[in-house]
Formats: sequence, C-alpha cells, structure tokens
Amino acid sequence: MAVDWPDELSQCFLLDGYLETPEANIAEFAAEVGPPLRRRRTSINSSLISATMSLTKAEVVTLLDWYRDDLLDGALAFTHLEPRDELQNAEFIFVTPPTVSVLSPDDAWRVTFNLRRMP
Repeated sequence: MAVDWPDELSQCFLLDGYLETPEANIAEFAAEVGPPLRRRRTSINSSLISATMSLTKAEVVTLLDWYRDDLLDGALAFTHLEPRDELQNAEFIFVTPPTVSVLSPDDAWRVTFNLRRMP
C-alpha cells in the first residue's frame, strides 16, 4: 500500500523543468537474418517524471524526514496528485533520492525529483 504525500507540503510541481517520458516498453531480439525483431513487453507501462518544487527550509526538513522515515529511503511507493491534471491521485516511486539546492537566499529551496509513475 502506498504512503500518502505529507499534508504539510504543496502538491504543485513547478512548470519550469517538468519532464515526462514514457518508459521504454520494447523488447528487441536479433534475428538470424534481417532486421531485429521487436515486440511490446507489456500492456502495463509506466512513465518517468523529472520535476521540481520550491519549498521553505522547514518544508525541506519535512520532505526529507518523510522520505527517510515513512518511505524507508524511497523503498515504498507514495500517492500524489497526477501532475498533468491535478484532479486525481496517482502512485509514484522515487527513482533517485530528492536533490535539494538553494533557490534564493530568502528561504527558498529547489527540490528536484526523479519519479516513476506506477501503472
């Protein structure tokens, strides 16, 4: 079962830097003669998402505590609003840990996420 996104944090990703790519779902095999044979691996597929958020220092602490403690360092899935329509929840897992950098000296921090939207 997926863990809920923390209520204390916004669910809005910044539009600048949002990338979504369908995950490769093709298997390719070398044929004895002619071009490689290709087929779809599965009818169930996922997407890779790269996104950022602007958070305060306190929100960064909340996010990292949630990541480490509730998600067991990213081992568990979580629910978050679907980024494109923001009307329904979808299930995600972290591909890599969140990356934190300073956005401005006025308590604004940029957090970058690499996520997989689960089928």
